[in-house]
This record gives sequence, structure tokens and C-alpha cells, in this order.
Amino acid sequence: EKRKREMNDYLIDLYRQERMMLFDQGDLTYISQVKALAEQLAFQNKKFFFAVDGLFNLNIGNYEYKREENIERANELKRIADIYNIPMIYSAEVRKSINKNRVNTDEAKARKLTLDDIMETAKYVYNANVVWLLSETDNDNPDEIKLELKYAKNKLEKFKKCQTLIYQ
Repeated sequence: EKRKREMNDYLIDLYRQERMMLFDQGDLTYISQVKALAEQLAFQNKKFFFAVDGLFNLNIGNYEYKREENIERANELKRIADIYNIPMIYSAEVRKSINKNRVNTDEAKARKLTLDDIMETAKYVYNANVVWLLSETDNDNPDEIKLELKYAKNKLEKFKKCQTLIYQ
């Protein structure tokens, strides 16, 4: 608890010193706003990166087909990362179990995530420098959380690794 309070106070101090900026996605909903913020921070010679929770909530414009919209979103995010030479971290949904009628079955729990499970995966995974998939794994110990972290350079590279993380 003490360590959590210390970290919370540290993050609040960073925010007050304007060294960390947080935006609600309700206030920053369009890719164009993210790009404008990157331009502003770069102009001010600030070091920065973007972490976006809910990648598919960033609006890119009106497209007739979701696939086109996702390709343009992926391209624009890659463009921002490349122009400003910054890391961009974003979360995305993964595909649900193939059989939607089955909920919490042993088969669904045993299913292992792959890069193909990222929704509208193609362009995001091809553009990415690194992709991480984090999921809970079977664990008999109730006093710990066991997570599996799979990572790959991107879909085109053969480099793929896996780690198990245990939190007590």
C-alpha cells in the first residue's frame, strides 16, 4: 500500500509539473487531434510518447468499409511514430472465441492467443515494430496471477518469444 501511494503521488507530481499529460479519449477522439498534439510537443522540443487505450476508438474519418478505416488508422499511427521518432503503445481488442455460443468452456480457456487474434490485424501487425499479447494462463495458486506475454517483431519477421510473468 505504501509503495502504491508513493507511485500515485509521483504520477500526480509529474502531472502537476506538466511532465505527463493525460487525456480522456472523450476529449481526444480523432487521429488528427493526436497528430496536432504530436506537432505541438515536437515544436516545444518535449520528449514524448503516446499510449492509447482502445485503439479502435480513435476516429480516422468516414469510411464505407471498416477495413479501409482500419488500414488508414494503422497507416496514420505509423506515420506519426515515424515522423516524430516516438514509441506508440496502444491496446486493441482480440477476437472472441470462434464459437460464440460457448462461454467460459475449457476449450475457450485453453485457446492460445496469436497475432491473428488482434482485431483487423493485418495492417497494425505489419506496421508494428513489436507486438505484445498479454493473457492470463491457467494457475492453481490463488495467491498469484500468472500471465503469458508473447511478443513478436511483426507478422513479417520470424522473431517470436514468450515469457511467463507471475505476480504475487
